[in-house]
Amino acid sequence: MEMPLTVSAQTSVLQINWQTSGSLPAPTGQTASIGVAGPVTGTFKGFLFVGGGANFPKGLPWEGGIKVYYDDLFLFIPDQNGLPKSVHTFHLPEPLAYAALCQTPMGIFVGGGENSKGIRSAAYLMGWDTRALRPFFLKLPDLPIPLTNAMAAFHNGTILFAGGESAGATYGRCFQLELQKTEKGWKEVASLPKPVSHAVLTYMDSGKEAGFVMAGGRRKNSNGISTIYSSCYRFKPGAEKWEAMASMPFAAAAGTGLLLQKDQLLLIGGDKGETFSRVETLLAAIALEKDPLVKEQLIAQKNHLQRNHPGFSQECLLFDLSRNGWSNAGIIPYVTPVTTTALHWNGKILLPSGEIRAGVRTPLFLIGSYKP
Repeated sequence: MEMPLTVSAQTSVLQINWQTSGSLPAPTGQTASIGVAGPVTGTFKGFLFVGGGANFPKGLPWEGGIKVYYDDLFLFIPDQNGLPKSVHTFHLPEPLAYAALCQTPMGIFVGGGENSKGIRSAAYLMGWDTRALRPFFLKLPDLPIPLTNAMAAFHNGTILFAGGESAGATYGRCFQLELQKTEKGWKEVASLPKPVSHAVLTYMDSGKEAGFVMAGGRRKNSNGISTIYSSCYRFKPGAEKWEAMASMPFAAAAGTGLLLQKDQLLLIGGDKGETFSRVETLLAAIALEKDPLVKEQLIAQKNHLQRNHPGFSQECLLFDLSRNGWSNAGIIPYVTPVTTTALHWNGKILLPSGEIRAGVRTPLFLIGSYKP
């Protein structure tokens, strides 16, 4: 199935035909794929890499299921229709999910993330070795602190690493690494205006205005209830602080985004937090409740909410840096995943796997075809 989505921005009209096509193969030891959240993914030299990630193969979290992390790395090429076709399976250096990712000419940047051992600080570039016919993993300096669910973006030889979560708290620190001078290590730059994880970060340039732009995200608060953000900020390299830009029409976290033009960011889906916040409120009440009967009732309410999770936003937004404004970019006519990465690949927009409801993943790829 394909369905058109019309995006209007100033004088241009963009039509995206969305479809679901392709599937993540089953990981080692499993006969069927249920998909993963937080996959390590990116493109390099025409290849699509999708690996790692986490899921609940033996029961959902509220049923006692244990989160499992993977190190399988699947390599895809376009089939005759330009859609992803799995051709080889390799392995990441270790099981990993929820790392900060971005594209660079030298390889796919992978930083931080988590696995069953905890939150990680390792960073590396991943790509395809044309001589050895296998992926390469070029080690970079470790992050100053272990971080997961952080954001990364690349511009002019430099990676900006921002925010994330560690040790139960959300961070707002930012670090830069020059890929041609990695021996200098990570340099701390202006912190975010507030601690943020699960946001969208990219570099934008309108010709007159430029900088790293971060939109949405969330903060885990000490009371156990997270704040979902609609805020948008820009950081000009070398500046002393981030500056506020026009806020999104609604708050959302864990969505995906990518540039359509150098000054146009398409933000896809996200968690608006309605169910998420209600579950967190119940979890906080459960933690404080002393009466076993009342605690059992609260747990039943929480499980019911999670079991009947309606899914995440299917709305798209377009941010235009030139006019510092957001516009409604329509609705995706398919279940829309969060905690994955939106990519340009083979002339298409691609969202590989991801989470579609609380604890539930999809092995399918969401694909958008459009003419720039």
